Amino acid sequence: MTAARSDLRPRFRLPTLPRRSYQALIDLCLRPEVILAGADRIPTGACIFATNHPNREEILLVNRLVNRPLRTIVDAGLLEREFLLGEIEKALQNTYRFPDWVGRFGVIVADWIARQHRRLGCIPVVRDPAHPGAFAVNRAALRASITALEKGEAIAMAPEGGLTPVGGIGELQQGVAQLAWYFARRGRAIPVVPVIFAGSRDLERSLLSRGRITIAVGEALTLDPLPGEQRKAAFRRFTADLHAAMTGVAARLEHRASSALSGE
Repeated sequence: MTAARSDLRPRFRLPTLPRRSYQALIDLCLRPEVILAGADRIPTGACIFATNHPNREEILLVNRLVNRPLRTIVDAGLLEREFLLGEIEKALQNTYRFPDWVGRFGVIVADWIARQHRRLGCIPVVRDPAHPGAFAVNRAALRASITALEKGEAIAMAPEGGLTPVGGIGELQQGVAQLAWYFARRGRAIPVVPVIFAGSRDLERSLLSRGRITIAVGEALTLDPLPGEQRKAAFRRFTADLHAAMTGVAARLEHRASSALSGE
């Protein structure tokens, strides 16, 4: 997260959009061809989508998973104008090829994105436990996630806690297991659905052109405590199962893509 700056007050504010209108705007900008594989595996009620995180753009397309509100757990910076402005400035310099005058609207865009994420119900977390206020923010995120699931809503989160390494799934944090355990101990099994994004690494190069992304959905898992199993042991076991499931979905997707290229 960035330090406060004196030039962060926008001259005017863009109105935020409801979910469907927001998704339409994303589609207009990215023009992605989205292939959703395994849609029949998506539960209709409360569930947790555990996704990989190969690039920054997944948050723009994760709502394609369901036709209902989806609460996405995101880095707290994505709800902060200062952080977003820094990301926009870096993107304009290093990734996207826009005229220099586009940068003048950075504060307005950063302000709009922060408010838009709040309107969409994104739940902020702080990845660095040493950051001031991290415990309070993450505690509030856990409570918000539990409340959403109790209401029958869907949640999406990237358990790697950072970008997915090329060629595999990184080590998973235990946040998904913690949520699943909370409900399992109360006699309610919340489905955890592994989701793999493929192709999103190319989206940033296809802005205002056309990109292709596949969203592959795997079979749902549930955390079923073993007799006498302690909480930490259950966390480790379920997190390992989830890692194996995500790796399996990614491997099947890669095999399918290789077979298509070879004409098998």
